[in-house]
Amino acid sequence: MKPPDVLIAGAGPAGSLLAILLGRDGIAVTLIDRPHPRQHMPEETIPAAAGPVLERLGLKGLFAREHFFGTPRRGVCWNPGAELKVSCSSMAPADRGFKVLREVLDHELRVMAVESGAKLLDATVQSIDGATQSVRLRLTTGREQVLQAPIIVNALGARGARLSARVCESLPAALALTAHIDDAGAGADITVVEAVREGWLWWMPRAIGGSVLTLMADADEVRQVGAKALFECARRGSCGPAQQVTNTCDSGTAATPELFEPADGVLHCGDAAASIDPLSSQGLLKAMISAERTAAAIRTLLSTATLRPAVESHLRSFHSGMWKTHAQETLDWYGREQRFPEAPFWIARHAVLPRYTTPSVQLPSVLVRRERLIPAPILICEGGTLRERTGYLAPHTGEAFHQLGPLSIDNLLRMTEIPGRFEDVCRRALGLQGTCLHSEGELRGLLAEAFRLGFVESFRAEIPRAPSVRHTMQ
Repeated sequence: MKPPDVLIAGAGPAGSLLAILLGRDGIAVTLIDRPHPRQHMPEETIPAAAGPVLERLGLKGLFAREHFFGTPRRGVCWNPGAELKVSCSSMAPADRGFKVLREVLDHELRVMAVESGAKLLDATVQSIDGATQSVRLRLTTGREQVLQAPIIVNALGARGARLSARVCESLPAALALTAHIDDAGAGADITVVEAVREGWLWWMPRAIGGSVLTLMADADEVRQVGAKALFECARRGSCGPAQQVTNTCDSGTAATPELFEPADGVLHCGDAAASIDPLSSQGLLKAMISAERTAAAIRTLLSTATLRPAVESHLRSFHSGMWKTHAQETLDWYGREQRFPEAPFWIARHAVLPRYTTPSVQLPSVLVRRERLIPAPILICEGGTLRERTGYLAPHTGEAFHQLGPLSIDNLLRMTEIPGRFEDVCRRALGLQGTCLHSEGELRGLLAEAFRLGFVESFRAEIPRAPSVRHTMQ
């Protein structure tokens, strides 16, 4: 039997999809997993914006076949005005997104992984050693076995991440307390998110009937008050469908957003790399994007093993950037809710908001590129692999950049090579391929970020004011 090129520990959505993507390339993969029943949230949502990602990954047919479509209505009660009520919106079919039965999705992805050539091994992962490129397993027979491969991937989720990583950053500790409801009643066609004193409630009708009600609560308060008592208080404080039920929580699990720093020699994928707050409703989408980028990293390693340190660094930076973006967006949502200033859940999350808020930057009146920027090699994802390109170190942070969002650093420097006001920079952008389609608003945001990072700076000398220029999205 051909030894595996890649060992993937964990066959959840991220691990299975990674095996599918690698198997399509003929890469020998062993996928290690011991399936277990999910203890909470049997269904999850994926935003409608994920459509192009599903298409790119070849999953659109699976989602259509399994009728993974979101609810017709969506409701929210978050920092309401004088009238406390759920604000409801009817969703057009194209905007409904997807509501996924995880047990079905996980099974189908495992089947696809095997069909793509992966060997599925039913075993429990005991340890992962990056130094020896080995995984120690306990088989269903009770016997232990050690497997080795050139590339080891930990896709065991947030709990299993600790086998080969440490937590390097996290938001306040949270628990997801869940009740399974047999009859959804009038809430059978609507997904609702609402803020309550104890945290926030997520009401989600199930495709097989009934509903799931989950309270995202502060872990310390759960320990002090008790899960059932806190859940009951939250349910009574609801103004949405939760108020019609009498169920108490029947399961609970950790839901703390965490960013992990993997040990050298081990790649991490999905929640084992970074777990995000459920409020974003993008956990599954993040898992898919993580699998896609990890696949690109593995293809690169198999073709150019000497790039391993750079590839591992790239993957860590990729997951870190994605986690921090989600943290900033989620905490911004928490910051909007101001009704519960004395509640532990909200106090803890408001306290960390300043750490993840990008400071506002006011552009100087005249801009110019900074001289003597330091070139630095950087890996970027192109055509399903990571390729070396020349970037520049940001003077204020020391990070290497090849582009800012959709704008390449080279074009940024061309736009600001001669000192000019914002309208002058817009005029130059019109003549550069790749920048002429950006609106003035987009360019202003990109230039503000470039100024914050130190790629451009203020030019003190006075220059004549140029005529105004209209620069809009084409």
